Amino acid sequence: MLLISSNDLDLDDISIEKHIITNVTGDVSLEKDVVRHVLRINSQDRSGKSPNVKIDVARIATFKAQKLLAAANGPVPLEYFMSKWTQQMPHQCTGVTLEESLLESLCIRTFDKKINDTTLTYFPAFKLPMDKAMRFRKLFSAKEEWPLEEIKPFVRAALKKDETVEELLLKYAVVLVEKEGSTCKAKPSML
Repeated sequence: MLLISSNDLDLDDISIEKHIITNVTGDVSLEKDVVRHVLRINSQDRSGKSPNVKIDVARIATFKAQKLLAAANGPVPLEYFMSKWTQQMPHQCTGVTLEESLLESLCIRTFDKKINDTTLTYFPAFKLPMDKAMRFRKLFSAKEEWPLEEIKPFVRAALKKDETVEELLLKYAVVLVEKEGSTCKAKPSML
């Protein structure tokens, strides 16, 4: 069994070996390697050169947001979500500003006139098909019209090295440029 003591952790300077606590029986070398790996991928410096890590609070915040959104089973008012998200953060992150930009590619934003608030619905980009045409069909079946900046993170993961988001949008969507900002709709051939 392997445990990590987190109450006293300073997220800016975690000594990996010092904070891994094992029970005395059994071989836990594999478990220690897994914990080291998890700490490294959630740190700001993922090189592995230092025995200490500084946790990337944005990665922790995004993880917490994903868990909350997935558990919601439907639209959540933004104000309510932000409050719950703040409460879910580890106490070491007190004072960290949670920004909506951390929610990119995790959810769809819509404005609900009934409650006069933006709502968030769990819609992770990593669950979308990699096939571009299918990806755009899923995007436009979930939401008819997307603000340009909101759809971009959902498109990026399907890019090949030589492609740009703009090229894919021009191929699979109609981009409307308006005073309030650009939006994207499905091309009639996509429907």
